[in-house]
Amino acid sequence: MAEEETDSQSVADALTGNDEGGSGGILSKILRFALPVGILVLAAGAGYFANQMTGGSGTPSKAAAEEDNPPPPSDDEEYTYYVMESIVANPNVPRLERYISVTLTLKIRKDDYDKASEVIEEKMPELKNSLILYLSDCSLDEIRGKKNLNRILREIQDSFNERLWPDQRPLIVEVGYERWVIQ
Repeated sequence: MAEEETDSQSVADALTGNDEGGSGGILSKILRFALPVGILVLAAGAGYFANQMTGGSGTPSKAAAEEDNPPPPSDDEEYTYYVMESIVANPNVPRLERYISVTLTLKIRKDDYDKASEVIEEKMPELKNSLILYLSDCSLDEIRGKKNLNRILREIQDSFNERLWPDQRPLIVEVGYERWVIQ
């Protein structure tokens, strides 16, 4: 019986660091660090698995995300390009001393090209008008550099797809520059 008390006392001393031998202090420091870290890891893991089991509340499910945003085109698909007429617009500068001349290329899947080109031709006056208004609202700082030029292409693509096919799958896969001149 006395031996059991001595063993339990030595374990308690080891955990609290009261061991006179010095080895309990190290064990105590390790446990003081490892115990909270272990609890944190377990809590994070439990939260992750609970989120996966319930489908997550803050983010849409994978199926819903694929409906809203179709997967990016694979390299295996074949595309056709629709080259728009050149558009000329004055950017938003004080004395209207500059102009932008741009020719855009619309990348469309071959399967959708006939349908898309028909709608594009029908709505071309609206597309030109919206493009002129968009470019006229840009300042010189907003149309300089690779990052801004890529942003402009994305915004034009989104605008065209929304204007041409509202509430439908977008048919314009990508918009590119055939020509971009600022004078």
